[in-house]
Amino acid sequence: MKGNVIALASGPEPTVAASPKTTTEERMPSSEQICSAVTAYAEAFRTADKERFYDVLAEGVVQEDPVGGAPRRGRDDLAEFFDTISGLCERIEFEVRELYVSGDEVAIVFTIVQHRRDGMLVTLDGVDTFRVDNGGKVILIRGYSSPRTHGPGKST
Repeated sequence: MKGNVIALASGPEPTVAASPKTTTEERMPSSEQICSAVTAYAEAFRTADKERFYDVLAEGVVQEDPVGGAPRRGRDDLAEFFDTISGLCERIEFEVRELYVSGDEVAIVFTIVQHRRDGMLVTLDGVDTFRVDNGGKVILIRGYSSPRTHGPGKST
């Protein structure tokens, strides 16, 4: 029974004790908070704004990108990820093509073009999923993408 606590009674059958009541609004962020968090995340990459990136993340954030890889844990670990990407790129285009909110999560369909300092272009088409806490901070990121590397000055 989802959301309920099973308490053992003195008889042979367990009784069900109701879980504390909370409203959906108390437990989940609004759609506006979720969209704002994802927009800030993408905008931070576009503008190379590490402070904005850091501020949108919850303290205990976890990122699995790519899914199946070793997770990054905590804002400081993700800040290193941001520094690595920013260090490789002169600029980043981050286009959110579609966005789907459900509960406290959102899935985005995106295209990222990394204009690398070595002259290469890397295009990533993919889907990222985010979970956002009721304070509007990102607590989970999962990334699914297929990178394509292009020669200098080429993009497809």
